[in-house]
Amino acid sequence: MANIAIAFGWTPADCADFDFDELMAWEERAIARTQQE
Repeated sequence: MANIAIAFGWTPADCADFDFDELMAWEERAIARTQQE
């Protein structure tokens, strides 16, 4: 959740309706977006 909040500026309430698979998909996107090369 922290990665999602940092990458997209979303609060836990914004993600509350996500199912587990959707949450993990956004987590992967957030990690990819914030990783340094």
